[in-house]
Order: sequence, then structure tokens, then C-alpha cells
Amino acid sequence: MDPVCGVKLSPDGTIVPIKGGRVTPAELGEAARARRIELGLRQQDLAALAGVSERLIREIEKGKPSLRLDTLLQVLDVLGFRIALTEFDALRPGA
Repeated sequence: MDPVCGVKLSPDGTIVPIKGGRVTPAELGEAARARRIELGLRQQDLAALAGVSERLIREIEKGKPSLRLDTLLQVLDVLGFRIALTEFDALRPGA
């Protein structure tokens, strides 16, 4: 998959930020939407597969910043995504 905004996929399906930047909810939503379309799924199909509402799928794709982590991970799992945590020095200025 080509890079979508500030995220890209590694060969194993892990979502990683481009240039080590922070992934925003909007970028995560755009990546989820692109993958859903790539898989040929409608929003209602993805919702049924993930056991969530179609409204939640729309909120994820729009980049809603306040979603429950467990339901977001449920949807990302159906899409074949994995979120990778990268350690950095958060206390360093400019990090």
C-alpha cells in the first residue's frame, strides 16, 4: 500500500508513521478507509465483520479523536492492521 498521509504499512501489516512522526487520528482513519476500500468492503460490511456499528466505522474514518481503544483495535484487526509502539525520548525538546 502506498503511504497515506503520515502513515504507511510495513510488509507485516503494521501501521508506522512516516519519518518517525506522530500518527494523528485523521491519518489513522484515512489508512483504515484506504484498506477497507482495498479489501472491497463497504462500511456496513466492515462493521458486521468487526461486530461494531456502521456509525463507529464512519467515526474512525473521519478521524474522531475520542474512540474506545478496544473497539478501534477490533476494527483494525479485521482490516489486518497492527499498531506498533516506538520508544522515543518524550521529555527531550522537539521530540
